[in-house]
Amino acid sequence: MGARAEGLARRVSDKGEKRVQLLASVERFLEAERKGIKEYERLKKESQGLNRDVFALLYTTMIHDSHKHIGILEFLRAKLRESRETQRKRKS
Repeated sequence: MGARAEGLARRVSDKGEKRVQLLASVERFLEAERKGIKEYERLKKESQGLNRDVFALLYTTMIHDSHKHIGILEFLRAKLRESRETQRKRKS
């Protein structure tokens, strides 16, 4: 294999490693957002007994934002997985 082909193979390998790292990060973010939603829902429920409407509104907004974040992260995860599958097919 020539130097040029070796360089190309190394770059493809590096991209594969970066994709794996990005997928792992996305999974951690998804987990954090889902845990956050559970915590916000718990806090929202607790604040309702305190007659604190502003806190309930804040928690509702935070839950809504987390759901949006999850949608974005799931999109990224799908694209990264799709890219990985495309890369595997090229190698075959």
